[in-house]
Amino acid sequence: MSRKYMPWLREVTHAGITAENLAAPLRGRTAALPEESSEICYVAVGATAEAMTPHIDHQRNSMPWERQWICDPASPYTVKIIAFAYRSVAERAIFTYSEFGAPAVAVMKEDLPFLVEDFYHILANEDDAILLSFGLRLGLVEKWLRQHRYEETMRLLKDPKSAQDACWLLNYRDKLYGRKNVVSIDELPWSVRVTEWDILPCKAVHRDGNAVYFHGEWKSLPLAAFWSRNCKGLMSPHTSLPAIWRFELMRANRGNAQTSESADDEDLAAFIYESDVAGPAA
Repeated sequence: MSRKYMPWLREVTHAGITAENLAAPLRGRTAALPEESSEICYVAVGATAEAMTPHIDHQRNSMPWERQWICDPASPYTVKIIAFAYRSVAERAIFTYSEFGAPAVAVMKEDLPFLVEDFYHILANEDDAILLSFGLRLGLVEKWLRQHRYEETMRLLKDPKSAQDACWLLNYRDKLYGRKNVVSIDELPWSVRVTEWDILPCKAVHRDGNAVYFHGEWKSLPLAAFWSRNCKGLMSPHTSLPAIWRFELMRANRGNAQTSESADDEDLAAFIYESDVAGPAA
């Protein structure tokens, strides 16, 4: 495993287990069945199937920034996700933990993106006999989970509902990469091409009337405020670009079905430009 190390059961406690750690109840019960093939199985300790099912449904139907992470190996009062190398051991663990008063349930690999915020929130059951091969296979799961996050982020970046959402997604993409990344305007198809000058100080303009720019991290600001703070020194034949932006934004929103059904031109212009010129702190 690169960069980080997955926590072992012996290092983690649980509120429902009155032993020194989660590994203690399983001592002497981790042997595989004769000739049993190895496969990675996941067990959630600290939640019943009745509690886990609606949580996963909520996670699947929520935007990434709205999800609630209930799994954390560092906290004794949260659900723990444990990876086992054998199905029989995982099934035995579910029974054993239940005997100790901690409900446990098997979870699918496909549920991991909605249960753990980071791959290293998964616990690993230690077995020296297969430790190397088990670690290599978990490395593939880590790669799969990261790719899942990336694909979801890029899909949502194709049409973020607001500039604030776009900034969250861009910052999260940088987090996945582990570094700040240059973004081409072609990667932001939702950006309103308001004038040839708008891309000089900011990277994009969302149809909600906010500029998206990078200053250590991705941030947004209402266009009028952004122009006042950053653009007045630009060479331009126009004395008031925000006035021109107004019509470009109305045109962009007119093409958006959700907006065009509920707002006319005057309402939209007021919505965009009669807000506090200082803009959000973001």
